[in-house]
Formats: sequence, C-alpha cells, structure tokens
Amino acid sequence: QISVPEGMGPISVEAFDTEGNHDVLTVNGFRYHGSHAPDGITPTADITWSSDGSEPAQGWKICATPAPHTTAAPAGSTWEVVVGPCTQDGSCISSPNFPSH
Repeated sequence: QISVPEGMGPISVEAFDTEGNHDVLTVNGFRYHGSHAPDGITPTADITWSSDGSEPAQGWKICATPAPHTTAAPAGSTWEVVVGPCTQDGSCISSPNFPSH
C-alpha cells in the first residue's frame, strides 16, 4: 500500500508493463494493468498493488509530482510505501523487482 497525503500532484509514469487483469495498480478506485497506466492521474486516496506473480513483465515505476501552481511539494506531502514489497527511491515508487517483474 502506498500512502497518499492531501495535496499531491499528478502521477508521472516512467514505465508501466504488467500482466493484464492479474497484476493491478489501483489508483482512486480504478484498476490499471497491462500497458494502461495512471499517467497524469492525481491520487486522492491510498494506492494499492496486487500481483499473482505468474507471468513476468517489466513492472512499473511511478513518480510523484508537485500539485499544480506549486514549485515543490511541501515537507511531508509526498507518498510513501507503508505496506508491501514495493520500493521507494525519493519521490518515485516501483513494483517489486522492477525493471524485470
């Protein structure tokens, strides 16, 4: 689970390739999988990732961007991995074993 604070800007997708219908990133209640990515979507609730692990794919890497009309996110206003195997590098989060699966 990825904790999303109030006031986050839209998601910037650096890579997105998952097993369709089985490896799913859920943002704002919408399921993203295959090559259908949440690029430009502003998260308003926590994000979840689920994978059945059966078909290897590249995985995904998404980055937080500042909210519109700001130059930088205020302290404590970026997302963070709170539960699960996803990894965080600064303002970016990736699926387990990205870029291979």
